[in-house]
Amino acid sequence: MKEIKEVSLRIAEAVAQHAVEDSVTEGRDSAHLKDPIEAHFWTPEYARYR
Repeated sequence: MKEIKEVSLRIAEAVAQHAVEDSVTEGRDSAHLKDPIEAHFWTPEYARYR
């Protein structure tokens, strides 16, 4: 589970790549997929309770 974020990012990139290849997305090319995916990737932030 330590690499879950990296695995999830790779899966998201693969799905996005297939969407581009299948022409089901507009205005994207496969060269610039990683940055937008990482920019919108959710990172949990847990509140501290006392």
